[in-house]
Amino acid sequence: MAATFKTAGFAPNGATARATISTSVVLPSAIIATLPNNTSHVLVGVQTNDIMVTFDGSTPSASAGHRYPAGYQDYWTKQQWAAASFIRQGAADAVIQASPFQYV
Repeated sequence: MAATFKTAGFAPNGATARATISTSVVLPSAIIATLPNNTSHVLVGVQTNDIMVTFDGSTPSASAGHRYPAGYQDYWTKQQWAAASFIRQGAADAVIQASPFQYV
């Protein structure tokens, strides 16, 4: 059964973006260049293959950071999104999708 999550209280407020996550660190600004001013959250989905993420300015690696598996999807605060650094976890590139949302 597919995972579901609540969207009550949020509305999309910008373009959805997809990015390939490979062996070089990817920052959020490379995925969505500029978030709309009223963005409160970003819906983050790991589409294919696992990724590693850090939020403290350190560089993630295949063995350092928080592991997010393929199929993960959740809302991140704007601040959490801005602090993230992404890299793939395994031997194959990963794809993430991000969509900005605002409170309504």
